[in-house]
Amino acid sequence: MSGQSPARAGAGRLLAGLGATVGAVVWAPRACARRLPTSVPRPPSFSHRGARLNQGSGAELRQAVEGLAKEAGTTPYAVCLLALAVLVARHTGQHDVLIGSPFSGRPNRESEDVIGFFTNTAAMRVSLGDDRAPSRVLGDLDGQVQEALEHQHVAFNDVVRAVEARAGASGRPLVQVVLAHQGPLRPPAGLTGTDAVPWLVDNGTAKADLTIKINEVEDEDELVVLLPYSTDVLDRSTAQRMPDEYVGILREVTSEPERPVRLSARAEQPVGAAGA
Repeated sequence: MSGQSPARAGAGRLLAGLGATVGAVVWAPRACARRLPTSVPRPPSFSHRGARLNQGSGAELRQAVEGLAKEAGTTPYAVCLLALAVLVARHTGQHDVLIGSPFSGRPNRESEDVIGFFTNTAAMRVSLGDDRAPSRVLGDLDGQVQEALEHQHVAFNDVVRAVEARAGASGRPLVQVVLAHQGPLRPPAGLTGTDAVPWLVDNGTAKADLTIKINEVEDEDELVVLLPYSTDVLDRSTAQRMPDEYVGILREVTSEPERPVRLSARAEQPVGAAGA
């Protein structure tokens, strides 16, 4: 009886996934030399010191995001990813960007019921262009998201080492911006005789220069944008402009999906004035 052992087959799958992932992002540390602008000089190393902000979007925007996703044959996550890529492009001048996204790390049914924490980060490549409408970009983006999901079992740290990326002032990180589309907010805990209200806690940390977390509030039918950011590179006054700008881009791409989206910073707001 011949055939591969499960262990060898699993190792081969990991190597194939690592090769495919590295092939898609190996260009990034050199091509993304233009970092996101900072409010203060970037320190030699990333300290993980941070803060967070939050903002509601209004019910009509959640419906618009879901509507565009349905028309484009993709998911609300892809629409939110596109909007964040546009934000990055406007602040760096770069139209080919990588954005990190956390996923469950359970790519098959067999792993769904296994006890443990398997969350992993995947690097999403988004290619933009001045002449490309959101509806057409989403068509390409959906395929890239699906491919990344196929390889979500590949450890992010292995990808970082393979492409020789590193953080800090002297290094070139693989990703500086993260999107976490977290779906519906969990309902408040049901405690007999007690009214429980969720409370946003700022633990004073950040995992990247800038993170956008999207939660869906079903009772109010809106999106809530949470924005953890690194206080090493971004002051609060600059960070406070980011949720408004991100929500504004979501409105742009959903209201006119056939019109090429603006990628340059507005003349009255230089790129360095509101960076991440």
